[in-house]
Amino acid sequence: MPVSALSPSESVASVLASFQGKGRAYLLPCLLAVQRAHGWLSPDLVTRVGAALAVPLADIYGVIDFYTMLYSQPHGRRLLRVCDDIACYLAQPTNCESLRDTIATHTGLRQHGDTTPDGVHPWS
Repeated sequence: MPVSALSPSESVASVLASFQGKGRAYLLPCLLAVQRAHGWLSPDLVTRVGAALAVPLADIYGVIDFYTMLYSQPHGRRLLRVCDDIACYLAQPTNCESLRDTIATHTGLRQHGDTTPDGVHPWS
């Protein structure tokens, strides 16, 4: 049965089974696969990933915090992202500010982490 035909909990269980015992080298691929199956990385899922890979939770949360494509909170269907890395800001500082102002004007979102009332557009 294809993974997409499984329920989210069955799909996550299937993903974790496929990574069972593979260790730290498979942490990022496992987190991405679990997130794809569930939508985000809940504390329960992070604990299950740690158990499956035998990786400490502190290490897993360090990876989740480092990579912007990993979500530790539920998010909307469409993500609004503005690069705020130093390289992007130095390249075109006025464009970054202009883009943030435009997002705020059209969506009402004021800062990273805000989500529109309908839950469709989070600013991550």
